[in-house]
Amino acid sequence: MSQSQDLNQLYPQIEPYNTGYLEVSDIHQIFFEQVGNPDGMPILFVHGGGGVSSSPRDRRFFDPAYYRIILVDRRGDNDAWKTIEDYEKLRKFLEIEKWIIFGGSLGSAISLTYAELYPDRVVGLILRGIVLGQRKELQWIYDKGASYIFPEHFDTFISAIPEEEQDDLMMAYWKRINSDDNQTKIKYAKLWMQWACTLSVLHDQEVNNNLKISDEIQYLIARYDNNFAVDLRNFSPGEESYILQNIDKIRHIRCIIIHGRHDVICPPRRAWELHKKWPEADLRIIRNAGHMQEDIPMTSALIAATKEFQKIN
Repeated sequence: MSQSQDLNQLYPQIEPYNTGYLEVSDIHQIFFEQVGNPDGMPILFVHGGGGVSSSPRDRRFFDPAYYRIILVDRRGDNDAWKTIEDYEKLRKFLEIEKWIIFGGSLGSAISLTYAELYPDRVVGLILRGIVLGQRKELQWIYDKGASYIFPEHFDTFISAIPEEEQDDLMMAYWKRINSDDNQTKIKYAKLWMQWACTLSVLHDQEVNNNLKISDEIQYLIARYDNNFAVDLRNFSPGEESYILQNIDKIRHIRCIIIHGRHDVICPPRRAWELHKKWPEADLRIIRNAGHMQEDIPMTSALIAATKEFQKIN
């Protein structure tokens, strides 16, 4: 288990050679793009969430001469299980036999579950910021856990809710973010975003930079993120993670797990729990990184992993 490595730089900016929409239900389409070498090793980028999508920067973790890079913007109905099936529909649509899965944060849970459902279609996994689909992960963020690390910020977050509703902050915020009153929904969306950004980044200035967006955009991101958090409680209804219960199905697959030592959204214990169940996986704790893939040490470690898969394949 290594903790540092020489810095690797993002690959140069690149445009897709193909984009499109795939109809995955009667009312949903997903946007996808393909970048790099059309005849290269397919690798699927599974973004985090909720409320986010893939970006041009995400194309740059991979050597475009070697990889056929597929990026997808997920459907917006908050159903992680349907999202997993969407990726399988896309694989068939693109006529890909097998691919590497590169997923971070919530995308790590989706990547792991996809691999467990379709192990014959996965060549390897590169995972960041491990999420295991357990209720205790949400409790850490919105109840007791992160509140001990950022107590002053949590007081702002919780004090906006009446005391009688504070035992379920996710639902309390859901009611207000989905209010018919515009002032109410904007106020609580901004509070939700402030707490999420506080946990996600290492430096206070990064919080301010991430929130330099319009109230309407903050509202849209917060609404989706809050809805996803509420729905995610049903991903593994029991105490045991579905992912950990089914880990034996994928222990033969090569996997590199990369996790920031200072990740407050997904504390390193999650990665350690996964590694204990899957000792064959290569766990790398990055000392000077947090949750975000934009942290320079995290970016470097992720690129190093993609380079290692090039050598293996």
